[in-house]
Amino acid sequence: VALVILHLCFFIKAPASYAQAHIWLDEQIRFHPEKPQVAIYNTPFVYRLYSNNTVSIRQLRYALELTVFNHESLHTSLVFDTENKILMQQVIIKKEHNNNFFPVMESTYETDEQLNEVLHDEKRNPHLFDLGQGRVFRCHIIYYKQISLNDLLSDKDLLIFNFHHALFDFASINIFLHDLNQAYTTSQLSNNDNTNLRYLDYAVIEQQMSMTGASMFWLDALHDCKLDQPLSLPFDRYRLSNEHRSARGTSISFDLGQDLSHDFLIYASSNNISLEHLTFAIYFIFLFKLTNGQTDLCVAMNINNNRYRDELKSVIGLFESVIPLRCQLDPHWCFHQSLEHVQEVTKNSMKYSYFPLQRILNQHPHISKHAFLNTSLEFISYNASTGNNTIVIGDSQIVPASFSFKSDEDEILILPNERCLMQSLNNTQISFSSPLTCIHHEFVYQVMKHPQKLAVELDEQSLTYCELLYYVQVLSSTLLNEYDVFPGEIVCQCVERSLLMVIGIMGIEMAGGVYCALSPRDSQHRLHALTQQTQSRLVLVHRFTINKVNDNIISVNIDLVWASNDMNSDTDLDQLSNVPIGSLLANYQCKVFDIYLQSVAIGEEAELFVGGAGVFAGYLGRDDLTAKALLEIDGQLFYRTGDLVRIGNNGLIHYQGRKDHQIKSHGQRIELGEIERSLLNITSISACVVIKWNDDYLVAYVQSSDTNEQELREHCQSHLPPHMIPSIFVILDNLPLNANGKIDRKQLPSPIFSSTQLSSYESDTPLNKFEERVHTIWCQVLHSNENQISATTSFFSAGGHSLCFIELYYRYQSLFSFDAHSLSIGLFLQQPTIRQHAQLLQTLPSNDTQTTQWQSLHINQGKTFLN
Repeated sequence: VALVILHLCFFIKAPASYAQAHIWLDEQIRFHPEKPQVAIYNTPFVYRLYSNNTVSIRQLRYALELTVFNHESLHTSLVFDTENKILMQQVIIKKEHNNNFFPVMESTYETDEQLNEVLHDEKRNPHLFDLGQGRVFRCHIIYYKQISLNDLLSDKDLLIFNFHHALFDFASINIFLHDLNQAYTTSQLSNNDNTNLRYLDYAVIEQQMSMTGASMFWLDALHDCKLDQPLSLPFDRYRLSNEHRSARGTSISFDLGQDLSHDFLIYASSNNISLEHLTFAIYFIFLFKLTNGQTDLCVAMNINNNRYRDELKSVIGLFESVIPLRCQLDPHWCFHQSLEHVQEVTKNSMKYSYFPLQRILNQHPHISKHAFLNTSLEFISYNASTGNNTIVIGDSQIVPASFSFKSDEDEILILPNERCLMQSLNNTQISFSSPLTCIHHEFVYQVMKHPQKLAVELDEQSLTYCELLYYVQVLSSTLLNEYDVFPGEIVCQCVERSLLMVIGIMGIEMAGGVYCALSPRDSQHRLHALTQQTQSRLVLVHRFTINKVNDNIISVNIDLVWASNDMNSDTDLDQLSNVPIGSLLANYQCKVFDIYLQSVAIGEEAELFVGGAGVFAGYLGRDDLTAKALLEIDGQLFYRTGDLVRIGNNGLIHYQGRKDHQIKSHGQRIELGEIERSLLNITSISACVVIKWNDDYLVAYVQSSDTNEQELREHCQSHLPPHMIPSIFVILDNLPLNANGKIDRKQLPSPIFSSTQLSSYESDTPLNKFEERVHTIWCQVLHSNENQISATTSFFSAGGHSLCFIELYYRYQSLFSFDAHSLSIGLFLQQPTIRQHAQLLQTLPSNDTQTTQWQSLHINQGKTFLN
């Protein structure tokens, strides 16, 4: 006997709301049912019980039936009326509430991977809901290891309430949970009577209400606005067409920090500005900068809870709306002016936010693509209080157990013009005749193509391609026929930078060997160790390096190759040439990264990484050095040069110095090379090096026979900021060099401050009480003995630095009662002795000091207290 149960149903119809129509059309148009898709309108809420709390599953099921039955939106279908060409919402009413309205799923998990699969399915599965049948809600109970045998949900189980967004907005969850708790606790839920507004009523009112005022507002607000032109924002990849949307996004979270958050709240409170308006103002100013100064900015503003009447606050449904938010900024405004403008625009726009987006778009029929919708903003306020996150069901408490999808990529923000410049900078690819072509093959190809074209040039010397090929062939034939070089054999070369170096490199490559460079400045012992490490039996040398090679190594004198031809004997083969950094060579790429290996903007200083055809495979037998020197980026090796560079607006690479010569002193970032370059502009200085001494002082060592400390200090004061002026200058006839011919910093003599402090002290003692007073202040600032500073010694030679000098200046201001307009700090810097300072201070109208007065607190003396 078959038992047939007929559920008597009747329906209530009304036009769908504009928000519902938007979502329904989006699913119909953008997501083809025959193609595999990912749902974007599933709205799961995941909860977990507090420890040792339980929930009755049977009682929960009944409470869900009551709650769903009581809210019409949770059993409403969306059906397109083909006859009237309108989307209708239809409430399905059954005489007896039962779980036919929605499914309750049960499953188990043991591992986090299994749990993540279930959660991912709830979020991304497009087949969980059926709008046409009114199946817009589902419940999924996930048990830990096994389905409960005692009808209880424990703290290791998960509970998922999943809704389709077309009938449920974010704010509806509070209404749902409130009624669910009431139904669970009392096993009953009062039905809505006919006096309460329903979501259907809201949709009808939305369709029929007069909106003349709102219509006029939006026509005026968007007058002459280019709604079809997108903002020129930076991007990291091209946007896919709609039919290939992945429906995935990247979420980036960052913490403003306690201090900035506190300042943010204080600013909003003291200026009577809401956090929402302050956030929007910052957002629009940020857009202004990202778009390189675009002043007319229009974006989509998402309003996630547009229940504008009290009667709607207990109704579940989709009360979201999208409106244009247009701000026209003036580049000359200060921040507060921009804030007031954004605040006014936002308030006026919110006043007419009930005007449907579709009607706003219909006011501009000539625009087919509304590009402003591509950029949107939404302000969501979360209460971090644990109590407000706790949901009560009966006597138990549940808390959200949210999950998210992590992005594997770090987002780098590069402005559009900078991205274009960076791409053109690395556009160095040229076609080789074969993907495996060697460099000497390409060299021969160039010889055949341009035999008389200049191939290599060094000062007054030059060779054409044809001439260079001849010498290279002679050398390679010698290596093959006389020294039996085999393919892949490592052949070293120890010559100065010259035309012979180029001939040697190409000759080794053409013979099938592997080129290895040896520095002529290395000691004989080191050269021998390197040849042993590379297991090389041949070394190319010339007349200046022939004695560098041990007897047990075969040396090939490359001079013989040159001498066997009719070249000009007066040519100097060993002149060196400096090649400045400019733009990239063919088939090379560069990256400019900061210390976190993140790209930097045009003009910013960072480390240069070079990749491409010339990057070596690594250090032989030294994986540790290889790991430090080489970095793999997108499957390609890049060499970490250690050079600090910046890329100019013309795409050229400008050398700024070495990364290892960049220091921080007293909170200031200092590039020692900048100080050195400034000093080298003095014609009498042939070499210079600046070091940091004892973490407090900058010491400049200069090589010169015709200068003095006063000249050097005055030059630095006129060309460098105060914090970059060296404390002491050490003048030497010659700077010590190491075996490589570079300045040996370890051999530099220690600075002796007392040599300048104590010189002719007896004749430079303070002459009067005023100088004695200044002398006492100096000793206090420098923490020096009262009898060690001469009246004619520079403050910096006495051991002072820039921050100490600022402290000294503030003490002068406090004790002698003057401001920067009367005597600027620059005057004291230009005249840095006790006697000169005393003379400056005596020019003040009154020299009497107050015995007791409030003193300006120097930044270094301040202490921070957190209450």
